[in-house]
Amino acid sequence: MRMNREDLQNPKIKVRKHCANYDTGYNCSGIMINRKLQQWVDLDLCNKECLINQGKSCEYFTNIVEPALKEK
Repeated sequence: MRMNREDLQNPKIKVRKHCANYDTGYNCSGIMINRKLQQWVDLDLCNKECLINQGKSCEYFTNIVEPALKEK
């Protein structure tokens, strides 16, 4: 039996498992959302390497994904 050895606190693992913008190979789909639930495509992020994977901060991940994980 194989044990799951993923570090669930690692931001890259969180992105892969929980970010709606994640695409295979840590590419970002660039979909952003605001407090009024309006969505748009951020062309600076769309089809580019994930900011978290680059060690940078991502507004979507920080404001949407992480708070949702804390509520679990």
